[in-house]
Amino acid sequence: MPSAHPLRRSILAAALALPLAALAYPDKPIEWVVPYPAGGGSDVVARTLAEPMGKALGQTLIINNKPGAGTNIGADYAAKAKADGYVMLTADTATLAANPSLYPKLSYNVEKDFAPVGLMARFPMLLVVNASVPAKNLAEFVAWVKQQPGGVNYATGQVFDIARHTERAHVAGAIAIWDLAHATGNIPLALHDGNVDAAAWCTYKYLNSGPGALAQLFVHARHASDPATPRLAGWWGNDPASRFLMAETFVPGRGADGFRVSTPPILSLAPIAVSLAMFDEVGMAALRERSLTLTGELARLIDGFVPDATVITPRDPAERGSQLSIRVGDAHARLRALEAFDVVADAREPDLIRLAPVPMYCSFEDVVRAADALARTA
Repeated sequence: MPSAHPLRRSILAAALALPLAALAYPDKPIEWVVPYPAGGGSDVVARTLAEPMGKALGQTLIINNKPGAGTNIGADYAAKAKADGYVMLTADTATLAANPSLYPKLSYNVEKDFAPVGLMARFPMLLVVNASVPAKNLAEFVAWVKQQPGGVNYATGQVFDIARHTERAHVAGAIAIWDLAHATGNIPLALHDGNVDAAAWCTYKYLNSGPGALAQLFVHARHASDPATPRLAGWWGNDPASRFLMAETFVPGRGADGFRVSTPPILSLAPIAVSLAMFDEVGMAALRERSLTLTGELARLIDGFVPDATVITPRDPAERGSQLSIRVGDAHARLRALEAFDVVADAREPDLIRLAPVPMYCSFEDVVRAADALARTA
């Protein structure tokens, strides 16, 4: 009877064939799929282990970064690969636990499509909650969540106090690196004054550059000015004064420049430069003021005219940005209906529509049209 685990089946087949082809595996390079971008923690661990593993096996281990969709792209690729032992996957709690709980229709089955090979590394995780939550430890937090009628949703669009949570991370002996994809260009940020160790963000959301454009990086001066700070020593991170000396030692550039890896594509930089110039001209203070007015009006209209919708984003202006998360019945069907009214939104499992009246170019007329369309599609 064939095994339910493709990888396990290939290993058993190899074991049965040992008398005919003893120790034939591996007889070609092994592909190691990392479902994260190059330079991240999982990628660094894989590349660190690949060389000694390759020497032990007598074959090259080729790292293949396939990031995106919360590791689902890489996991799908590995699950569909030929079950011959020549494709491995770095799988973490996102792939094995979180995604099967968050996505009802994954293209792979964790229990049937993968078999564990070994533990690579352990990464510490820090759980933080809003200061208003009456919980001092994990047990109290779980008990509090169970008492809430609607649960706690990661997609609420709530704004957190970066400086305060960074301080708590430092007290615990951790460094604080923030993903600010939904914050940059949305709310005022003070990363240096907030003592943030590092942060990264994409530019295609609120910075208007479009999908596939460059990301941006912040590194605190206390790290950026220290050449000993661990980093990927990429070509573009060299000090311009020594970049073309082709020396064996890496001399990092000043500040965050010393953490860049490759040459930035000029065509991707062009829209970012124009957008940032617009932000400088208008100012984040003015954008923030208009953003709060737009989202406040949108929430008021939804409360008054869309009875089957519930805004779950905090009503306190200090705790929200440009995004309102709205709980409805069939979010994906509702999203398709909104598109017929030329309203651009997105949906998140299990029942959320997200609307973001961006203050740079959205008007109060847009807000009224969005609320009216949401009411008409009920």
